[in-house]
Amino acid sequence: KSLDKFVNSSPNKKDIQIFNIIPIIFVVLWSSAFITSKIIVDNAPPFLSLSIRFGVVAFFFFLFFIFFSKNKKISLKAFKDASISGLLFHGFYLGGVFFALSKGISASLIALIVSLQPILTSILAKIFLKETLSKFQWMGICFGFFGALIIITSDIIEGL
Repeated sequence: KSLDKFVNSSPNKKDIQIFNIIPIIFVVLWSSAFITSKIIVDNAPPFLSLSIRFGVVAFFFFLFFIFFSKNKKISLKAFKDASISGLLFHGFYLGGVFFALSKGISASLIALIVSLQPILTSILAKIFLKETLSKFQWMGICFGFFGALIIITSDIIEGL
């Protein structure tokens, strides 16, 4: 519903600029977790540091919402959906990465496991949700996996 105004009418220049910045913000925030995670877990407990990181990001997204959202109401369903996805992404995904690093598992092995996530998700979506991916989507998943495989293989070869 929040995007209806963009579908049913032409967006203004300010809205277009904001929506062009969101993917950049997402990539910076998402990638910063893996890049800085080893440094963080060497100096702080993994779940405490992840909680602080999540709190800081949540605060800035809240400010973004307050300043840029036309509709200031959040439905209970939207709140529940966001809470569940936050728990899955931060609690399980990043929590697992931070915990594994804190236990001494190499970043290369963690990267390999994480790079399998889109493939596993696609397979599970096909089995349980009857979703199908286009050839281009499968190509994107394969390119991502092979990119990770190249990096991991080079790390393994350098370690020999």
